[in-house]
Amino acid sequence: MFKPSVLLWLLILIILIIEKISKYQRDINNLYIYVIVSYHINRLDMNDFTEKTAEILDKIIEVTLKNNTANPRNLPPLSNDITASDLDVKYHGYQYYLDIIEKYDFVQVQKYLGDFTVLAIDKVTADFMNNGGFSQLFDQERKRLKQQKEIEALKFKKLKWDAMVSEFQAKTKWWPLIISIISLLISVYLLFIRGGN
Repeated sequence: MFKPSVLLWLLILIILIIEKISKYQRDINNLYIYVIVSYHINRLDMNDFTEKTAEILDKIIEVTLKNNTANPRNLPPLSNDITASDLDVKYHGYQYYLDIIEKYDFVQVQKYLGDFTVLAIDKVTADFMNNGGFSQLFDQERKRLKQQKEIEALKFKKLKWDAMVSEFQAKTKWWPLIISIISLLISVYLLFIRGGN
């Protein structure tokens, strides 16, 4: 019925279609993973993230660049308490900040039992700090949130005006028709009655 070469071409075509479908499925899965990961990594949680947090994170990176490593022994205490310089207190105090730093790929964080080490990644870490560090990220995120609030306020204002215009149009819906009919009657009167004299 079919020639063997036609069957071979059909088989090749089916294989190519299946391969394309699986490639698109992989691309969709990769895109989904990228979107989820980039959302969590690139957005700072502004509820907990303050300017002080950005300063502390920048200080960790500065110490890392200066000494090629940061650990509880060479990081400054987080407070002025007497016990703040204790290694255990520093270790536990810096855990929150290490969790934030770990989300980014410009330093390498190694956690041990009761200790940690932050290692610089040569050019990447230096470039990050030259571009403003976490303080710059914090300022950009704060500006983005401010712009987003302004946009939301403008959208709400526009929605409010649209509602007022719609309400006005609903109230005055018959007025243009009535004015048109009166204008038509006046023009017919003037055309035929006055035009006949």
